[in-house]
Amino acid sequence: MTRAMAYSYTEQKQITLVLFEPFLDNEKTGVITKFDQQLKQVRLDYEDDWEWIKMGDIIKITT
Repeated sequence: MTRAMAYSYTEQKQITLVLFEPFLDNEKTGVITKFDQQLKQVRLDYEDDWEWIKMGDIIKITT
């Protein structure tokens, strides 16, 4: 998983993250632009917005 996130970060390529949700898993597609190692989260930028995603919530990553 970390290789795919590093790939997105260094190459500025889009990836899709599958996130754990209690009733239905959620997919987000964008580019990883920052890592916060202290809080264990990544910043995912997409079209006109961005959000911080906890690494523990990531189930699967596809490039």
